[in-house]
Amino acid sequence: MSPASDDVRPGGDRPFRYGPAVEDHLARPRNPGPLAGATHVARGTNDACGDELVLYLVVRADRIERAAFQAKGCAPALAAGSITTELVCGLAVADALVLEAIAVERALGGLPRAKRHAATLAIAVLRSALAQKRLQPGPPLVS
Repeated sequence: MSPASDDVRPGGDRPFRYGPAVEDHLARPRNPGPLAGATHVARGTNDACGDELVLYLVVRADRIERAAFQAKGCAPALAAGSITTELVCGLAVADALVLEAIAVERALGGLPRAKRHAATLAIAVLRSALAQKRLQPGPPLVS
């Protein structure tokens, strides 16, 4: 079974179905792991489900040059972290700050209503990272 098919619906035994983009990011995550030289780092947790996301950014001259992520949680949380790194690389900080969760959802080809929190968490962590004046080190996310 793929990781996405292990994601069981609350109160049910049938798995959620995800589109090809979610499956692709699960099979081949983009920019995983801590990022050496990160200038901005933020961690967020969805208290309702326990998903965790750490986003690492290299920001120079008000532009996001590189991004990486670590995530623990449901399939969409992992895919949202992965695709968010792709969405923000090369963006001006001002443009990244106006990204909405719907952009992450659309880039993933949509998410089930019960899993849209993954996109919301990714954007919240992005905004938190960009709000920092400088790197706030913390422990890496342990898998």
